[in-house]
Amino acid sequence: MMKRALMVAGAAFALLAGGCSKNTENPDAPGGVLRFGFVGVGNPSGIPPGPVGWAYERGWLQEELGKIGIHKIELIPSGGPVLNQIFAAGGVDVFHTGDSPGIIGRGAGLKFRLINIDMLEYNLYFITRENGPRTMQELRGKTVAMGFASNTWHWVHGLLVKEGLSDDIKTVNVTGNEAEAALLRGDIDAMAVNFGPLYVKKGFRILAEAKDYRGLAGLYIAVGAEEFLKKNPRFAPVWNDVVARAVLDMREHPDEFYTFMTKTSRLPESALRELYPISLWNTEPLPARGMEDLEITKQFILSQKVFRGDFSLQEWVADGVPVGKN
Repeated sequence: MMKRALMVAGAAFALLAGGCSKNTENPDAPGGVLRFGFVGVGNPSGIPPGPVGWAYERGWLQEELGKIGIHKIELIPSGGPVLNQIFAAGGVDVFHTGDSPGIIGRGAGLKFRLINIDMLEYNLYFITRENGPRTMQELRGKTVAMGFASNTWHWVHGLLVKEGLSDDIKTVNVTGNEAEAALLRGDIDAMAVNFGPLYVKKGFRILAEAKDYRGLAGLYIAVGAEEFLKKNPRFAPVWNDVVARAVLDMREHPDEFYTFMTKTSRLPESALRELYPISLWNTEPLPARGMEDLEITKQFILSQKVFRGDFSLQEWVADGVPVGKN
């Protein structure tokens, strides 16, 4: 069921991609507006978290992009899979997304290029009720929930493959408060989440963590419309330089950075420090380890027949962006 739904979504992305001239034919570029989308549903500030948001807060992003003719930044928060659709409809020029929705979008024909890996290997969790299954094998014949075409989709399906449970578990697309309520009622038996420790405090139990399985931890990436990048050939290098500057500054001023992060999330600072250590962010735009993990994700998605036809990650990289060798 999930495979068929994802294939339909991929086809929809491909159809939309054919009509995304509104996005790529930006009459203001170079010299006008950058429409930047980011994963930020429920973000109280409307500013991206992490180094991009920190650079925006410091004013560096506006200053450096202004030097190459981009004098206004429109910030558009949404979800990773939804941002694919917003891009296809012509609503954003550059956006952050998870590695799974990014690869699914590219495989479906969306015309964007890889600018950087914004966040490396952040942990994901698989949780159950306190009185729920004690091991993964006890989930046989049960129902589990995850986000549609998202990093949690990759995490759960990859986990089920590694545990030999793919044919024995029903998966459903339920997330957030709705999934939590369903888990408490017993309608589902486990769910994928980003914030495992917070659920433990509510009385749930962690069954598995992505950090324990190579290639299943989450990545965030930045992608940009091909035509936008052609019209702004200096954009990707400038963007990555600003991100690297922000990461170095975050390392020097962690307390200030996490105070800023509380503006972008409803989570307490202690949770943000635990869930998002500064080590997740890298000064190198495309570190070798991150590219290896992207390839693992791409090959897994191909194995699930979400889209047909492989593509080269090296050829996907935007012009002027170096790829790490070590």
